[in-house]
Amino acid sequence: MADIVRASRQRNQVTRINSLLVFDGWRFCQTLEGEGAAVCDLADRIREDERHTGFRVLYQDQSSAERQFARSSLDYALSYDDSLDCLAAAQSSDARELLSGLFPGFDCEPACPAL
Repeated sequence: MADIVRASRQRNQVTRINSLLVFDGWRFCQTLEGEGAAVCDLADRIREDERHTGFRVLYQDQSSAERQFARSSLDYALSYDDSLDCLAAAQSSDARELLSGLFPGFDCEPACPAL
């Protein structure tokens, strides 16, 4: 995981993407923030990578709202329970709200901002 996080942080700095990557020991959930084309390119790369299965976009917002993860190109968080289960069936802005509600229970590295 350390190699993935390190490489992603470097790549995200170049493309000016900020993100939160959550891992529960089995699944990943990631939120991406940045310029639309850069975010879409990254999502396409993730989708096409053979190591990723079941990729889907839960929520997409083209607004110019302030970034929530602007302090780091990638924050990495661990979830020690089944909290990501609720996101599996989430749709649209519900997914964003659910993830925000789960945030306090994540073990973050580096220190993640409050949502």
